[in-house]
Formats: sequence, C-alpha cells, structure tokens
Amino acid sequence: MNLGSPFDALLQVLAALLIFIISYLGLVICTIICLVIGEIASERDGVVRAYGANSNLGKNAMSPTRARRPYPHEIAERLF
Repeated sequence: MNLGSPFDALLQVLAALLIFIISYLGLVICTIICLVIGEIASERDGVVRAYGANSNLGKNAMSPTRARRPYPHEIAERLF
C-alpha cells in the first residue's frame, strides 16, 4: 500500500487553495491601485480644466515663425 497518496492529495488541494487566494488578493490589489490612479487622474483633470491653457490666445501665440524648428545649418551657426 502506498500511504503517501492521501497526504499528496491533501498537499495538492492546499496548494491549489493557496494559489487561488494569492491570485485573488493580487487581483483585488491591482483593482484598488487602478481605482486610485483613476481618481488621481480625475482630480488632475479638474485642475487642468480650471487653470489650463486658454484656447483663444490669438494669432501671435502660435505664429509660424515662433513654432518652426530651426534648420540644421541654423543650429550649426549658433554653435560656432
């Protein structure tokens, strides 16, 4: 007779239960973290709406001369 079989079956059941509990706790912790991140993003969204950039700044705010990137030869002229 093999006396180790009932002991092995009990170990398998306990291991499966332990794995289930650990994975369930991990899922709950990840859910809580995602809710906290969502709440923080929601609070920041209100601040951005209240104090964010104004959409009617006028033509001079984004004029092509201010917005364009310098050409490589212009950067080289500044360096030397």
